[in-house]
Amino acid sequence: MQKIFEAICDHLVERTATLFVGAGVNAGIKNARDEAFPLGSQLSAWICRDLLDSPETVVPLDEAAEMAQRRVGPELVNKYLFEKFQEFEPGAVHLALVQLPWDAVYTTNYDLLVEKAAKSNVIKAAGQFQTVLSATTSLAKFTEEDILYYKLHGSVDLANTDEGRLILTKDDYRRYNDYKKPLFGRLHSDLVSRTFVFVGYSLSDSNFRAILDDCRAELGVDILPLSYAVQHSFTNVQETFWRDKYNIQLVKADATEFIIQLKETWTAQNCQVVPFLERKAVEYLHFDQKDQISESW
Repeated sequence: MQKIFEAICDHLVERTATLFVGAGVNAGIKNARDEAFPLGSQLSAWICRDLLDSPETVVPLDEAAEMAQRRVGPELVNKYLFEKFQEFEPGAVHLALVQLPWDAVYTTNYDLLVEKAAKSNVIKAAGQFQTVLSATTSLAKFTEEDILYYKLHGSVDLANTDEGRLILTKDDYRRYNDYKKPLFGRLHSDLVSRTFVFVGYSLSDSNFRAILDDCRAELGVDILPLSYAVQHSFTNVQETFWRDKYNIQLVKADATEFIIQLKETWTAQNCQVVPFLERKAVEYLHFDQKDQISESW
């Protein structure tokens, strides 16, 4: 395991490591009433209880959200989610991950725990986390000090806008192509040039798998950089499948413990990001060498 941490730190030094955060990183987070952060079925239960006055109803989250939107309207549903999520503060995993110099962070979560962690006065974030919700957002305004935070399924604080609209119901998914799917174009570019670390994520999202398959079809698995996916458990068959097909190494670990240990490794080894100009000089050298090789042919 330590070799994996060191390998990821090597990429963090070069700003060639990208984090993909799933809902699992919020497991175990509790509010002042000792309620656990609602994930999937639990959030559905809250919506049925509080917005539908029907705690006995047990349905998937997309169905509960759609029924609530029809009953009280989308804006009130969004307000409810915002207020509920605001009751929670970031945990150790959020505070640890924002202290690492990722090239970028992607998520399908729509809470604000990462943003809160990045602004916490108990730690020093590795950079300014800048939320990106649309592929139309110009990247020219961002600097080397910024870490772009791509929220693929919207953001609860901007849920009443087109760009921030949450992907909750089946109708939301039908509108996905208009506002969210273009962001996967940027994800596509990063997948072919960055080492990814997937935490709190099941790897079952159909949109994400489609991007992986596109990358594999275009470049072949041998071209995709080695990436890592933290999973609580998996079989040898699953491990072989993900490594052979996508060059993703499954890592058996708890998401929170993994990120904290990665942060501890970064600190213990006194790692520092290579200055921007030095990184660009190395990239230029690599491209120049490739050109010379191609010309020699």
